[in-house]
Amino acid sequence: MKKSIKLFFAIFLIVNSSSVQAAGLSTACEMFLHSKFKGNKYLVYSGSQIAYVGKAWNDQVSSVKVPAGCQLKVYLHSQFKGFDKIYPAGSYSYVGDAWNDQISSVKCICN
Repeated sequence: MKKSIKLFFAIFLIVNSSSVQAAGLSTACEMFLHSKFKGNKYLVYSGSQIAYVGKAWNDQVSSVKVPAGCQLKVYLHSQFKGFDKIYPAGSYSYVGDAWNDQISSVKCICN
């Protein structure tokens, strides 16, 4: 992976909530490494389309939170390919057996 892409993912994951709000990016879908919202959290901001979640997150997501007015569309493969599933607004402490540790690309779509 190119250095610039690695740097982007490093910065993307390190951003704290106060700087996110200052940048006007307060609405985000959340993905977690483990069920019941445990482990590291990956924020997918409103309107974001992540063609590849990165090596550390590829096929690792087990739970998600989707804010009101949003939906999280997940894909089996990178570049938005393969099977997909939409999680409407809500908290999903487990994404289900079919999608556990399967997500490679995502879109957070909000009204």
